[in-house]
Formats: sequence, structure tokens, C-alpha cells
Amino acid sequence: MTGLEWQAWLGAALPAVLVGYVALFRRIIRVGGGLLVATYGAYLALTFR
Repeated sequence: MTGLEWQAWLGAALPAVLVGYVALFRRIIRVGGGLLVATYGAYLALTFR
């Protein structure tokens, strides 16, 4: 498949960001959770457009 290079990198980076966020703040609060959900929604929108 061609054209999926950036999606693969972004898909791998999202869990890394989640682990880093939890390591930094020790828990996910409502604002942080909303930011993660919004980021995931943007990823899905860009991937399936």
C-alpha cells in the first residue's frame, strides 16, 4: 500500500504520547482525556478522508 507512511508513524506516535502523558502527570484528568480524544478524532479524520 502506498500513501500510508505518515498514518503509520502517527498511529505509532499516539500511544507513545499517551505513555509520556501518564508518566509526566501520573493520571489522566478530564482536560487531558479530552485532548487525547480530540487528537485521536483528528487522526481518524485525516486517515479516512
